[in-house]
Amino acid sequence: MLALGESITRHRKNRKLTQPQLAKKAGIGIATLVRLENTGQANLSNCLRVFRALRLLDRLEEAMKLPSRSPKEQFESQKKA
Repeated sequence: MLALGESITRHRKNRKLTQPQLAKKAGIGIATLVRLENTGQANLSNCLRVFRALRLLDRLEEAMKLPSRSPKEQFESQKKA
């Protein structure tokens, strides 16, 4: 989750936006954006608003990729090795 917040901060700064500017552009409160950047935690709607404001929706699928195997399957295959 922290990596998500760090990524949003990096993209915001690359676009030379302040937190208040991005929050306004995304239609969310500044406290919500600060929490998202610092902890990576926000509801899905607010995350999508920020991704849209940063023009990152096309990267959302890549950012949200899940492992092809469950953690249990990964653990069991490591035990066998």
